[in-house]
Amino acid sequence: MKKIIFCLCLFLAACSKSGTVSVTNTSAANAAPTASASDGKIQLTWFAGTGSSDGYYVEQSTDGVNFAQIASVTATSFLVTGATRNQTYRFRVRAYNSGGVSPYSAIATVTP
Repeated sequence: MKKIIFCLCLFLAACSKSGTVSVTNTSAANAAPTASASDGKIQLTWFAGTGSSDGYYVEQSTDGVNFAQIASVTATSFLVTGATRNQTYRFRVRAYNSGGVSPYSAIATVTP
C-alpha cells in the first residue's frame, strides 16, 4: 500500500524506497495552514512536504468540532469566498493519494 506524506510545518517526513513513510513531529509548535481574511475572502496556504500526494482536502468548521470538507485541490493554497464578517472559521487540511490520507494539519483560526 502506498502511503502519503503531508507537511504543514508540523510534520517532517521521509520516504524509503519500499514506499513506507516515517513521520516525526518537528519543533514547530502547533503549525497550521496560514489563514488571512479580507473583504469576505479567506486565503489559506500550507506547506506540502515531500512524497507523492495527489491533492489536499480542505475542511472548515465554525465551532471547532464539526468539520466539513469544502474543497479538494491539487495546489497548496485555497481561496474561501463568502465569509461572514465577525464569524470565526477554523480550517484544517490533509493530503491524499491512492494509498489513503495523511493525518490532519493543526487547525488555523481566522475571523474576517
